[in-house]
Amino acid sequence: MKRYEKWLHTLSLYAGGKKATCPVCGSENLEHGYVILNTQKRQGYGALWCNNCKHGFHLSRVIVDDKNNGRVMSDLPTGLIFA
Repeated sequence: MKRYEKWLHTLSLYAGGKKATCPVCGSENLEHGYVILNTQKRQGYGALWCNNCKHGFHLSRVIVDDKNNGRVMSDLPTGLIFA
């Protein structure tokens, strides 16, 4: 499985509330957040990342609503490495 596919699988598990681990280092220390660019439409981007190795998966063109259960941030953490 390619790295991109591994992150999609991890995202699917994480979003479904199931046990998910970082596909790079195997840690369970995952986090996600969103940055809103259009406040009226609540559109922006987000990411799922590992707090241990700082690798992550970028999510573009998302609508941030209550279903996302993520924190809204002014920017994503610095130093993230995206697949």
